[in-house]
Amino acid sequence: MSDASLVNVSLTYGALLIGSLIATTLSGFVVLQCMVYLKLYSNSDRLNTQLMVLATWVLDLVHTIFVGMGVWHYTIAHFGNYAEVEIIHWTIAMTIVVTAVLTIMVHLFFARRIFFLSDRNWAWTAPILVLAVLRLASASATTGVMLQVKTFTAFKKDYSWLFTLGLALSSAVDALITTALCLLINTSRSAAPSSLNQLVDSLILYTLENGAITSLGTILSMICWITMSDNLIFMAMHFAITKLYANSFLVTLNVRYQLRRPETTISQGSEPGDSIPAVVFNSRRHPRRRGLTTTGATGTVDVRTGMSTGQFVVSSTTQGEQMRPPKDPLQTRIKNVGSHDTHDSDDDWDSTYERAAAGSNGVRSLP
Repeated sequence: MSDASLVNVSLTYGALLIGSLIATTLSGFVVLQCMVYLKLYSNSDRLNTQLMVLATWVLDLVHTIFVGMGVWHYTIAHFGNYAEVEIIHWTIAMTIVVTAVLTIMVHLFFARRIFFLSDRNWAWTAPILVLAVLRLASASATTGVMLQVKTFTAFKKDYSWLFTLGLALSSAVDALITTALCLLINTSRSAAPSSLNQLVDSLILYTLENGAITSLGTILSMICWITMSDNLIFMAMHFAITKLYANSFLVTLNVRYQLRRPETTISQGSEPGDSIPAVVFNSRRHPRRRGLTTTGATGTVDVRTGMSTGQFVVSSTTQGEQMRPPKDPLQTRIKNVGSHDTHDSDDDWDSTYERAAAGSNGVRSLP
């Protein structure tokens, strides 16, 4: 792109324009997801969750504004000046660090899910945290260098590895998160009632879809950056990454409503915003064994999926079935009705257990 006479308008200005249109469309989906969240969970989820949703929307809006300003600069303010496409406008550079900030927010959100899903095992979470921080540092350095060198040619000559590193780290974190969540969610399958298999399958599917979409967007941008450095297709692809992560996070929150099945009831827990599903089942005539009451008892099964901030309540009636809590803390756990379990803190929306109370004919809302 150093020679204005050799500039391919379709692959530079055209790529930026199409990328901005796609990014704006995806930003509209972000707004829609925020509206759905506010309608469904604004009165139930905790303040920290709502603040994260607000921060996601603000960062997405700022990113969209930067993209629009950058496209305006190249296509309108400097219309016909093909040499200008070589200059890195400051708004284009800023989109990279904004993307990194929103990305690490989403990565930390899922890392928190993994932390509690693995029974607070840092061996699962630490690699994700380290790589996520390195990704943010790399993207921040990329923005700083772009603002300093001011041209794509100079940046590619000495610092192309920096941008590549950031994209590679982001893809690696996505892969780790997706793999960890799928493995840990599947771990609970063996101890969970058969009625939960469909729920577990749905959670694994959502995990794979979220991880695949964000990772695919990042990988495509990196491939275009490495193989087609003489155009701006890589930047057009990069515009969409922020939107993909924002939608991934918001869909994860809103999917609680979508996971309802004929045999499944979604209910809010005693602590609004808790993300660990409480699976509640009724037993009309369980013997008093391992903490289960004799008649009309309700046990609470903790399925640590980490994929949702709601409470999934599965109601089923069995005769003479004895429910025993497994020894493995990663698997399903059964809690007495009326027992006095202790939450980690009022601010911990990943509390380990939830109490449930049952009526004579079914499951009522968690208190």
